[in-house]
Amino acid sequence: MQQYETLAKKHGLPSFEEIDREFDMTEMPQAQLVLRNVRKKIIEKINFLKEFMEDILQPEANLPSLIECKSFTDKQKDDMYNTYKKVMQLMRKGVAAVALETDAKDAEFIKYAYKEWQPLKKEIAGYAEVAQECWHKEEKEEKESYLG
Repeated sequence: MQQYETLAKKHGLPSFEEIDREFDMTEMPQAQLVLRNVRKKIIEKINFLKEFMEDILQPEANLPSLIECKSFTDKQKDDMYNTYKKVMQLMRKGVAAVALETDAKDAEFIKYAYKEWQPLKKEIAGYAEVAQECWHKEEKEEKESYLG
């Protein structure tokens, strides 16, 4: 953590506590808390959420994707696509940081990702709620059709 704090001061990054709260940094051994590893954890989380949105926007032939996709309105899908584009901008900025592998590029990415993440996480959480709710609806509909 001390190593990150030193680099955070040098590059004007969010505090370790802020980054940890958003991107689960405590899972890494403290000796590894350098900017490269922080960048990797951020990209890992963003990629997980990107894949969630891809399953809704372009469902494959798997049951969860097909069921969840049906629970979104066209407007919600349009809004999700706009969120997805922002997430892809984050991912591509991360690719540039990976390609150059410098503390300066990693720090630039961390600052950018932290700033952009704040509104994005709320949008994505809303989509996750819609997806989660469809499983409750399915359960109710199945019971009604079974009893009817």
